[in-house]
Amino acid sequence: MSRKALWAMACIVLAAAASARAEADPVADKARDLARRYDKAIVHVEAVVKITATGGGPVMRMPEQEQKVKVLGAVIDPSGLTVVPFLDPTAAMGSMKINAGGQAMELKFKGEIREVKTRLADGTEVPGRLVLTDDDLSLAFVAPEKPLDAKTRAKIAHVDLSQAAAKASVLDKIITLGRLGKTLNHTPTVSIGRVTAVVTKPRTFYVGAGSLGSPVFTADGKLLGICTRRATKGQSRTIGLMSMLGGGGLGPMGGAPVVLPAADVKEIADQAKGEMTGRKVE
Repeated sequence: MSRKALWAMACIVLAAAASARAEADPVADKARDLARRYDKAIVHVEAVVKITATGGGPVMRMPEQEQKVKVLGAVIDPSGLTVVPFLDPTAAMGSMKINAGGQAMELKFKGEIREVKTRLADGTEVPGRLVLTDDDLSLAFVAPEKPLDAKTRAKIAHVDLSQAAAKASVLDKIITLGRLGKTLNHTPTVSIGRVTAVVTKPRTFYVGAGSLGSPVFTADGKLLGICTRRATKGQSRTIGLMSMLGGGGLGPMGGAPVVLPAADVKEIADQAKGEMTGRKVE
């Protein structure tokens, strides 16, 4: 074979190797690995919330109503303790002004969490109980009603909050795990995005992941935090009476999806574990 032919063949081999390297995506590989490792840690939590309203005067008295809430959660302990972004749709509400026939009436709502259950990755439903909430951070912690038996424990995995990334910067790649709803057979999801902003006041939040309740990881597989909702507490809003009555429930009260750093979630989770065991955590 001539020197010219050998050179041409070498160029083809080098081009093929370069193409293979270009097609390799270590972040996608890590994302798939995380999805496999934590599939059993991504669950849905369902609750029934009794909602009562005060105010409105004699003209309008709202009857009690019940609303079903379903949110994504991440199991964070072998006991089955799970963190979710919110359960009570009234938690971040201030007052609501109802416009009824040109007359404005102010109502305040209060939610009471009743039946709670966790739907595991394989469809098993585990009765639960609410052990702790943090309305400022829109977080709630749900534990199994009774200690899990060995068979049920084998059906879960957990995300270790202590294995956390130190921090992330704007435009860093992030990996978000989630799970679809009943319509799509509760299929697990995984996505790759980027940090679009880092908020530092009044505390650190990362912006860029939008699946509430999802655990979010850095490109090297370390836990960045949990996606929750940053809401402005105590605001009032005005809504038409017919819109409210026909709207199918109060729904979540707006706010921006943000990633709360794992260290901050862990601080509250430690308190939740104390509530589970009756041990006070300082």
